[in-house]
Amino acid sequence: MIAKIAAAQEPDGYIYTTRTIDPKNPHRWAGPERWVFERDDSHELYDLGHLFEAAVAHHLATGKRTLLDVAIKAADLLVATFGPGKRTIWPGHQITEMALREAVSRDRQAGVL
Repeated sequence: MIAKIAAAQEPDGYIYTTRTIDPKNPHRWAGPERWVFERDDSHELYDLGHLFEAAVAHHLATGKRTLLDVAIKAADLLVATFGPGKRTIWPGHQITEMALREAVSRDRQAGVL
């Protein structure tokens, strides 16, 4: 399953299969370009939050980086896309922020940070 998730990820780290399965005709939630419907709950960031949580849990349970590397690549894209002086939107769900906070907390407990 992790190999399928990794295969669905675009080279820059973007992963939202609602858009990438058929990029010429994405689902109506995906909008005409990335992130434009995020305020309307497109779930691009929501899904990433769950991916981040799963990746950290998988890494802690198995020691494997396969899913963690997918999540880090996606997180790097978020850093490059959003923030001060960059694109600003807010998700309709807080799971992305919660997942990132949890990942940092777990890394601190494990002595990684």
